[in-house]
Amino acid sequence: MRRPSPFAFALLLACLGGCASLLGDFDAPSVAAGGDGGGDATAEASSSGAPDGSGDGTGDDGAADGKKPTDGSGDTSPPLGTLTCDTLVLASPFVVADRNGLNPNGFTDLAAFAVSPTVTRVAATMNGATVFTVYSIDSSGAVPTVTSASLATGGGTVLGTMRVAGGFGVIVQSPVGANGSSVSLYVFRDAAPVTPLPAPVALASLSGISRSDLGAAVVELAAGTYYVAIMTKDATASVYGLNVGIATGGVAANFTAAETSSTKDYQLPVAVHVGSTIYLYVSASTGALAFYALPDSGTTAGVVRKPLSGLALGKVFFGGMLDGVGGSATGKTNLAYLEEDANDAGNALGSLSYRAAAVDDNALPTLTSVSSIAFGKTYSDPAVGPFSAAGHFFGDDFAIIAPGLTSGGGSTAWVNFLWLDATGVVRGERSGAVQGLLPGIGTFVRRMVTAPGVRGATAATWNLAWSQYDPAQGNSDKLYFQTLKCHL
Repeated sequence: MRRPSPFAFALLLACLGGCASLLGDFDAPSVAAGGDGGGDATAEASSSGAPDGSGDGTGDDGAADGKKPTDGSGDTSPPLGTLTCDTLVLASPFVVADRNGLNPNGFTDLAAFAVSPTVTRVAATMNGATVFTVYSIDSSGAVPTVTSASLATGGGTVLGTMRVAGGFGVIVQSPVGANGSSVSLYVFRDAAPVTPLPAPVALASLSGISRSDLGAAVVELAAGTYYVAIMTKDATASVYGLNVGIATGGVAANFTAAETSSTKDYQLPVAVHVGSTIYLYVSASTGALAFYALPDSGTTAGVVRKPLSGLALGKVFFGGMLDGVGGSATGKTNLAYLEEDANDAGNALGSLSYRAAAVDDNALPTLTSVSSIAFGKTYSDPAVGPFSAAGHFFGDDFAIIAPGLTSGGGSTAWVNFLWLDATGVVRGERSGAVQGLLPGIGTFVRRMVTAPGVRGATAATWNLAWSQYDPAQGNSDKLYFQTLKCHL
């Protein structure tokens, strides 16, 4: 499994064409938050209905492993329903970091991970003199405290982040020679401090490639052993390749080509490990979707590639799998998908659709339409939906937060929030000019992410982090933190 890489935002922009801004930025923080609701959005019914029934034993205190707090198996917890998410805990957002006067002076991407309900780790990509920084934010006291570790090696870029057992990893490529690259993994375990920076784990050594077209999906098979899928473009010709292998014992993988093509410029890979199979979901710049079913041995024996059709709600500007993770029920995998469709005239974005649902593992080999991800939310006005590709699962909970998109292609002044349970429940939502969060600062947001705090059937918290540029300081970024409370 892995989270969508920073390519997500670049590809979104390319697909939307005329849209000048993907997110926007933040300033002038406010703790005001209106009533709950979803503008003109319409929720879609789940084909599976009630919770799937296995549970994880964490109870209503909502442990940070992301499993749903009720298991449907006879406990006394109330059923899951929609909560009102309208209270910001801190009187004003906490400044985690200020890039004013630094090189680089902004953040290119963020990813958030929950260590505990009050400890959130944010991987912030900079791709400059500093490649990335991991901030560990402890919000257990009246004022949050922060520790951090940075990779300061010029020329490197972050390809994405991934889950590992009890933590997460940051995937980095570093230039080697004229057309070469080494790919490494920095593993941050929850039980270990973020500093000093962990030693890198070698994943790949590549030559003859275009570094700007490199993509990667990595799955931890066991401690120190990783399945690696690398997507490349030849340095001199428009030949794209999907290569797979196993990196283990600190030794980079030997790769086998699963496919080469002059047209399949796939990126945004999301990998899901089910049984002995790796399902790799990819998107092309043309909007084409596909998945590969590959053995987890790192070979290509019996490899299967199938096209994946979108929701067919109109002309697709962009479609892509956002995330995949094992569900809390045996034999289930949670998949999250985003689709952006044109309006009737075909000249502007008309709707945003998010799907986040549990799918039977035995259905994955034949899942060729995202309609089989049978629960989600569609916004017919992009201004009231979170316009972002940074939505992720935390167990059965899928959450995404971002400003909406105005008719002029900019960001809304407010921030929209959506929280779905993969079993078919809208757990929380804030959207629109009246009901959105943090009014007045959405225009300045570059990136925004969230990770769970406490999650229960009757109350929950979500920890928010975002980068916000300051026009008064040369558009340099600050990284902010806030906690959102949800209640009946």
